[in-house]
Amino acid sequence: MQKLYIFLRQSHRCRSLYTESALDLTDYKNSRKKMEESSGDLQVFRQAVRIALKRESNSVTLADLRKILHIVEKNEEDLTLLKTMMEKWHAQGGHNEEDYSLGPIIMRAFHYLNEPLIALDTLTNPQCKNLYDQPKSSAILVDLLYEHQMYKEVRDVYDFLRHKPVSKLVTSVVVLACYKENSPDSLQFALKMWKDVQGNRAPLRRTIVTLAALALNQNEPQMALQFIDHCRNVATISARTAKVMALCDLNRIDHVLLDFRYALKHNSHYLGDVVWKFHDAAKRMNIDSKTDIFRLFNSLRTRRSIQTQTLEEYISTPIDVPKKELPSDHQETSQLDRRKFDYGQNDWHDLSNRKCNQ
Repeated sequence: MQKLYIFLRQSHRCRSLYTESALDLTDYKNSRKKMEESSGDLQVFRQAVRIALKRESNSVTLADLRKILHIVEKNEEDLTLLKTMMEKWHAQGGHNEEDYSLGPIIMRAFHYLNEPLIALDTLTNPQCKNLYDQPKSSAILVDLLYEHQMYKEVRDVYDFLRHKPVSKLVTSVVVLACYKENSPDSLQFALKMWKDVQGNRAPLRRTIVTLAALALNQNEPQMALQFIDHCRNVATISARTAKVMALCDLNRIDHVLLDFRYALKHNSHYLGDVVWKFHDAAKRMNIDSKTDIFRLFNSLRTRRSIQTQTLEEYISTPIDVPKKELPSDHQETSQLDRRKFDYGQNDWHDLSNRKCNQ
C-alpha cells in the first residue's frame, strides 16, 4: 500500500523548496561516490554487518553505520539493514556522542533514495527519536515530503516538533505547504505556527511573503498587509507585489497610486500578478483609463518594471543557502555532520517588534 501511495505521489512531484546544495545533498552524493570507489566488495561488507547484528552482544560501530549510510541502496534488504543499525545505535547510546550528529546524514540518505515514508517513520519511531536533534534533519525531511506533495505530512512533522526549537528552514517549507493546500484549515494552521514563532527569531522574508500570499488566496487582504508589515524591507519585489495585491483587493487605489509613483521614481519592480489585480480593482471602481494611476501603470509596463513571473512561481523557486552563511565548521558528509545550529534561545523577541531579517 505504501509503494502505491508513493507511486501516485511521484506522478505529481513538484520541485523541492531547497536546492541540493542548501541541504548538502551534493556533498552527500560526492561522498557516496568516493565511498564506492575506495571500498572493496560492498556486498561482502553488507553481509558481514548482517551476520554481526544477529548477535545481541555485538555493538554497532560508528564507522560501520557511517559506511552503510553512504552505500545504502533502494531495496528492502538495505533499508531494513539501515533501520536495524539505527535502532541499535540509538539503544546503545551512540546518539549521546556529542561530537557527531548522524541525523542530517540519515535524512540525506533517505532524500537521495527518495523514501519519504521511511524517513517520516524513523522520525516518529521512539527507537530513533534522539538521532534527529539537529534542526537540519527535520528540514531535509519536510523538503522531501513537500517534493512529494505530502502537505499534510509536512504539517504533521511541524506538530511533532513544535515544542522544540524549529529551524527557519522547516517553517518556510511548512508555510509553503499550507499555501499549496490553500484551504481555510491550512490558513489557520499557518496562523497557529505564526503565533508559535512570535518569540523566536524573525522568519525568512520568503516565509512572511508566503503567509501573505496564502491570506490573499483566502480573501484576507487585510491579514496579508499585516504580514507584510513584518518585513524589514518592503521594497523587495515579492513583498511589494503582495502589498499592492492586497491594496487592490481592499480598493485602496490611492495607496496603489503612491506605490506606483514610488516604484517609477526608484526603479522598483513588481511580479505579474499586479497586472490582473490592478485591472480587477479598476473595473470594480470604474476608474477611467485616462487617470493618473493608469498613466503610471502603463509607464511601469512600458519600462518593463512588471515581470511575467507570478508571485506563486517566485515563492516556489528553490532556495539556495550560500556557503558563507553556513557554520564555519561545515564539512562534507563523509566526515559526519558536526555542525551546531544556533537556535537563538537567548535572543528571542516578539515579532511584533522585529522585522524580517532576510
